Amino acid sequence: MGRVEKDIFIHSLIEVAGLSEAGMRLSAFINLFENDWDLIKDFILDRFWLQLFKYESDFCGGNTKKESRSEIPKGKGIFNYKDLINEHKLIYDFYNVKITDFYREDDFEYDINDKLQYLIDRQAVFIGTKVKCKKCGSNKWYSYAELNSIIACKGCGSMITPQMETPIYYKLSEVITRNILSDLTKNSKDFDGNYTVLNALLWLKNDIRNCSQSFLYSPSMEYRTKKGRKSDIDILAIQDGRLVLGEAKNCASEFNRNEMEALAWLGNNVKPDKLILAYNEGKISEQRIIQLKSMLEVECEILEYKVEKTTYSFRGVFGQPSKITK
Repeated sequence: MGRVEKDIFIHSLIEVAGLSEAGMRLSAFINLFENDWDLIKDFILDRFWLQLFKYESDFCGGNTKKESRSEIPKGKGIFNYKDLINEHKLIYDFYNVKITDFYREDDFEYDINDKLQYLIDRQAVFIGTKVKCKKCGSNKWYSYAELNSIIACKGCGSMITPQMETPIYYKLSEVITRNILSDLTKNSKDFDGNYTVLNALLWLKNDIRNCSQSFLYSPSMEYRTKKGRKSDIDILAIQDGRLVLGEAKNCASEFNRNEMEALAWLGNNVKPDKLILAYNEGKISEQRIIQLKSMLEVECEILEYKVEKTTYSFRGVFGQPSKITK
């Protein structure tokens, strides 16, 4: 492992490198969308879909009237078509935008129905239903593959019979949610680091001034040096032949001195053309950037990227929300 510099092959100090656990998750996510970055952009930069992936809504909470409340957060990745219709209505009601039935149907045909069907086709969303048990009171989701005239309750194990009027419920694949949410076992709504990585890669790919010919990337990797140093690289990309390496955090405050030292080591030993510091919240202090520059012994451009806020793409509310962006 190494690089050619002035026609001389220089051996790298990195002895072993491979996909990290986060890299494996990211690879599965990108493969789910057939490595189509434009398609990925359509989902993760659209507030409607991102909030669905994150079990969130702008229209929930104790101060929201029941008739104006979203059911999306309560479902935690399980929802029905009526929930999507309601969410769409709440968005327009909030912005006080009147929309004709024709345009409303148009929204669903192109922005909801087609995308939902794509997710189903790609097994990013599974079809099933919720069946209530009369013994333990649980109301669990069951995939169509599990359903039969009589099934075992996931709550207590007793045999239950689905009702004929039971509606279809959809469930998000963990390939989606484990790349968006940081911890599925808790109620935390923090973004996973891979969400920042995805946005950073999109930004690098769409940087027309520096990436007009070609774009290559690798999911996050972990490595070990010949001296036993272990670390990882969150962002790996090549823009028109120029190597970009970097770190991704949910919050800018997570870029501490240790992170700067790790980035400086990459800069000095791997010698990328650019180092990128990507984050979702906050602002990196100028002191940290100066600190990183002082540690670098080679010429290397330092990029700072903050994830852009999501907006709605529906007709009449395109580019919103300016009022409720969190």
